[in-house]
Amino acid sequence: MKWQALLFLGLTISGAGMASADERTVKPGYKASGEPITNPAHPGYDPDLIVCRDWRKTGTRAKVRNVCLTNKRWARVMRDGNSFARSLVRNASGENTGGW
Repeated sequence: MKWQALLFLGLTISGAGMASADERTVKPGYKASGEPITNPAHPGYDPDLIVCRDWRKTGTRAKVRNVCLTNKRWARVMRDGNSFARSLVRNASGENTGGW
């Protein structure tokens, strides 16, 4: 029983060592083409990188579109959506707007 536990522990540690060796071959801060990313505010973030995401229509499970935008445009879409949601909550908060 003890030798099985030691064998399992040894394999686990050696597997973790192999994973970290693979991770060392990837250079952080570089694009897939090998060019360095030159955005010091967000290392590893490229605003002009095109990212594709599944866009699901609300209310259905069947309609899914693949939308491709740059990271800069995705940030704007998220910011606009959050702003819209905040305005809905603010306007429905029960404040007296003078109507009653």
